[in-house]
Amino acid sequence: METTAINQIGEIMSRYCPERRRFLREAGTISIAGLAALGGLASFSGCGGDGESSRRADGTDTAPPASASSSAAGDAAGPCNDLSNLTRAEIENREVYDYQPRSEYPEELCSNCEYWEPGAEGEKCGGCSLMAGPIHPDGWCSAWSEMG
Repeated sequence: METTAINQIGEIMSRYCPERRRFLREAGTISIAGLAALGGLASFSGCGGDGESSRRADGTDTAPPASASSSAAGDAAGPCNDLSNLTRAEIENREVYDYQPRSEYPEELCSNCEYWEPGAEGEKCGGCSLMAGPIHPDGWCSAWSEMG
């Protein structure tokens, strides 16, 4: 009995609401595919933690390896280069601001920028209110603004 009622409702919906049904069907498919993709990304979140850079589908690095900059800057920045806990969007945001672990401008350092967030006691890296992840106090980005 219930199956017949469900079939009748389905016929009515198909006849009078085809756009709504198609929308719901496609939205459900997209949502399921999106969740599956997110689940797949989450399972790879620990990859690349050995210091090697991971590659995106477009061929660009997801996180620069420590050797991407000069070895002295890479060694000095150390833990401030660890981007393994960041999402792709957070890494791309850092790229938008052209964050560098070492400033080429002696007067423009992350540690004297208005967006600087000091790290915990004893921590070398701090943070930034504009981007996620560890920030080296001697770093620089295009949003640098003098502390006021």
